[in-house]
Amino acid sequence: MEKFKEYLKEKSYSKKTINQIYNQTKNYLKWLETKKIESNNLTYQEILNYIGYLQSKKTSVMVINNHIRSIGHYQNYKNYPNPTVEVRILGRIKKYNILFTKKELYTLLKIYKETQSIYNETEYILLQLIINQALERHELLKLKKTEINLEEGSIYISQSHKKNKRILNLKSDQIVQLQRYLNKIPEERISFIVYNQLRNKLKSLLKKLQVQKPIHSIEIKSHNQLRQSRYKEWIKQHGLREAQYLGGFKTVSSIQKYKDNDLEDLKANIKKYHPLQ
Repeated sequence: MEKFKEYLKEKSYSKKTINQIYNQTKNYLKWLETKKIESNNLTYQEILNYIGYLQSKKTSVMVINNHIRSIGHYQNYKNYPNPTVEVRILGRIKKYNILFTKKELYTLLKIYKETQSIYNETEYILLQLIINQALERHELLKLKKTEINLEEGSIYISQSHKKNKRILNLKSDQIVQLQRYLNKIPEERISFIVYNQLRNKLKSLLKKLQVQKPIHSIEIKSHNQLRQSRYKEWIKQHGLREAQYLGGFKTVSSIQKYKDNDLEDLKANIKKYHPLQ
């Protein structure tokens, strides 16, 4: 890193600027290390993820731009790919959840089940219902045994103030899991669906998945991110109208926004609304 400082001095930067670039580069390299990313393979996606990381720290737009420039200096110094040349943020940038692909969602399920030292069946069922059926908290809260039809492999979601009623298919592995689980429950309302228990379990679940970070540098911020990823996959597979039904949305415009809340659209929006000047 001392040679990097010498490189910056040759560029005739002031001591203050050199220290700023140096410190921001150290933060960037530390982030890369935690994500197991090599700087010589840096991609545009990872720059966007780093911007998201800085945003989560409440970093101002001006400081984020400084970080981007510092990364660019380091990439050029090392003669590595420098995707930062495509990104500058002007004004306020809308926060996006970078969404998971269908393969990544199933990998999350697989890794959760395989890596927990004490397998928690309740948490796993919750995660399945969030990832596969995109169920919201209020829908999980009032779920009843009679609304799960294991013979037909379906689950009925009743009308609520937020969502329409609908019937959703269960995955084959869910049917086996739910059959075993529901046989243990004598009462009509599913016993694990108690508000405080559910909130704590979701919090515990997300914490475990964040520690694993099994996919790439995208971080799981909330269970909403998992649901929204399912919406995106439904739109790709079935189109907006069918995805509207599956998600229980009252208007097609409510599901439309998830069509745009994806990495490719995030790239396009950054280029469109925050171009280089």
